[in-house]
Amino acid sequence: MSSNIITGDWHRSQYICSSEDLDVFDNWNKLIFFDDFFIYSHKSLSVTSHQNSNGNKAVIIGYLIDPFQPGRKEIDLVKDITSCNNQSSLTKQLQQYTGRYVVIFQNNSTYTVNTDACAFRQVFYGKFNKKTIITSNPKLFLDAFNQSLIINDDKKELLLNEKFIKWESPWFGETSYDDRFTHLLPNKYLDLNLFSSKRVEVFHPSFTNRQELLEYSAEVVRGGIKGFLERNKNVIQAITAGWDSRIALASVKDFREEIKFFILDLQDKPIHKKADQYIPRSLTKKLNIPLWTDVTPQFTQKFKEMFKKNHIFPRWDTKIRNIQWHYQHTKGWINVNTNGLEVARVVYNKKPDEANPFFYADSFHLPHTPFVLDEMEKWHVDALEYSKEIGVSIFDLFFWEQRQGNWGALNANEKDVAVEDLTPFNNKNLLLAWLQVPIKERQYMHYAFFKKLIKHVWAEVLCEPINPEPFKTYLKYYAGVLPRRFLFGK
Repeated sequence: MSSNIITGDWHRSQYICSSEDLDVFDNWNKLIFFDDFFIYSHKSLSVTSHQNSNGNKAVIIGYLIDPFQPGRKEIDLVKDITSCNNQSSLTKQLQQYTGRYVVIFQNNSTYTVNTDACAFRQVFYGKFNKKTIITSNPKLFLDAFNQSLIINDDKKELLLNEKFIKWESPWFGETSYDDRFTHLLPNKYLDLNLFSSKRVEVFHPSFTNRQELLEYSAEVVRGGIKGFLERNKNVIQAITAGWDSRIALASVKDFREEIKFFILDLQDKPIHKKADQYIPRSLTKKLNIPLWTDVTPQFTQKFKEMFKKNHIFPRWDTKIRNIQWHYQHTKGWINVNTNGLEVARVVYNKKPDEANPFFYADSFHLPHTPFVLDEMEKWHVDALEYSKEIGVSIFDLFFWEQRQGNWGALNANEKDVAVEDLTPFNNKNLLLAWLQVPIKERQYMHYAFFKKLIKHVWAEVLCEPINPEPFKTYLKYYAGVLPRRFLFGK
């Protein structure tokens, strides 16, 4: 057993489930609910449990929101979850929710761990001394059990690769830094009876026409953010020049005064040369929205020491400097993130036969080492047939599971030390609905469907351009598009 006492902001908003009772947590919550393990959670992390009259049990770790009834809290929703009678009905139930959560469910036939749509509330699972361990961060396991990292040479080599570090250390596959743990990706659940992951069923929402889809989309995004406000009155939302930010801003039209909008400046170049600076300033002025402007701080030694304690291989890029700002100014607030929407904004518009481990590695700026290519091949073999079954492009699925499920989830976990990072786009029904929209309406550079969505909810936010590009960027784009349209009609 560890001699560490985990206290304060050390592993803030993290959880660990263990079949061994631990005595290393100071002022953490402890839940003895399932027969075979204990659930420990930092006091800043919401954990809700319920057992119904039939003996069905469920635990929600984190925030789970019904966007159509945002005022219903987790204590209400966990009761709905326990009414499910098998994994299929549970999966269908969870598809409708927004949030960042893990749901553990048990009845006579089912015992599973389930993630939110993009697995932004991380799940790592493994065995240690024949004991089951499930955690949001393997570093918490190392500290709680007083263990040293076990990592193979292939991972060590990659972590020291300059290109890997330059591109924000984009992890991939289902591996973890520690060889004892597997990462549960989106569209999978962990079967605790077999202790292995399985693909989830998919239940596609249906719409009679485009107007119905627009109304549904608006309500889900709007209801998600309302749900954030129902759980914490201190909600902060960044405004950028981008599409995702503009959709989120449009969605809060009717209650924008309840949210604090902000931008941070790296001071790396003059403001008039940075769209993410001058566009939000001009936009909020025209819309009469107060805007909190500040400067991204340089790292303090105190923050670096604290952050380092929370991660096996901490990153030190500008995103982490922004987290330090949150730690100093908005600690304990909810931050409205816009990750998730990119799943539906076509990132890789490629032909099916271009999907291969080399392409996946290149898209992440990863070296073509045997380790990288082998992990990409494993994912490809597992995902290819699934993508056909659920009617989602292998490229969209790759971005969903690998980019959002790894990189996006890591960034949310890093922010846990300061804020609860929630996105209104992390709703599986919403993502599935958008993925059925024709590619030409959701691809670079005009994103026709999303522009229609913005006009539907608050057209005035289009008074400033979205992601204005230099003229040469447009010239390069249309130099490729126009001949293709002339020759092939697409």
